Amino acid sequence: MKILITGGCGFIGVNLIRYLLKRGDYEIVVMDNFSVGKREYL
Repeated sequence: MKILITGGCGFIGVNLIRYLLKRGDYEIVVMDNFSVGKREYL
């Protein structure tokens, strides 16, 4: 399943992505405008 995560560089987005990657059943697309999140979290 393909999932779009908006705000993927913020606290909640990063942890959601980590959780989904551990499950291994998802293709993840991340969007963020970096207004609050940090690029190094990707």
